[in-house]
Amino acid sequence: MLTRLAEFRRVLNDQFDACRRAPKERRGLALRRACAGVELLCHLQQHLLQPVLGQAPDGLDALHDLTALSGRTADDAQQRAVAALLEGLVQLQFAQIDEALADANLPAARWAELDTAVATVLAEWPAPAAPRQDLSRSASSARV
Repeated sequence: MLTRLAEFRRVLNDQFDACRRAPKERRGLALRRACAGVELLCHLQQHLLQPVLGQAPDGLDALHDLTALSGRTADDAQQRAVAALLEGLVQLQFAQIDEALADANLPAARWAELDTAVATVLAEWPAPAAPRQDLSRSASSARV
C-alpha cells in the first residue's frame, strides 16, 4: 500500500507540474486533471484511511472548496493561484497520511484489507481529462 500511495503522490505531483508548464490555453484542462486527483485523494482519506486509522483528516473541506472553485475560474492568474493552493494542501494531506500510517498499529489482515481497498480505488488513476466520476460504486465495494 505504501508503494501505491507513493506512486499516486508522484503522479499527482506530475499533474501539478503539468499545470505550471501548460500553455495558457491548456492550463484549465491540466488543472481539471489535477483536481480529479485531489478528489481521489479526498475520497481515500475520508472513506478508506480515516475509518481504519481513526485520524480525522484536516483540510479536506478546503480541498473540496478549491476544486469546486477551480471549475468556475477562467482567469489564468486565478487558475495558477488555485493550482498552487491545491498543491500545497495536497502535500499537507500526504504528510498527514504518512504520519497516520507510521503511527498505525493494525493487524496484518487489516493492512491487507486496506491495501486491497486502496488498490481498487487507485486503479482509476491516472485520471481522465474530465472531472472524476462518482466513486460511490467503487467505494462501497472497496470499503474495509
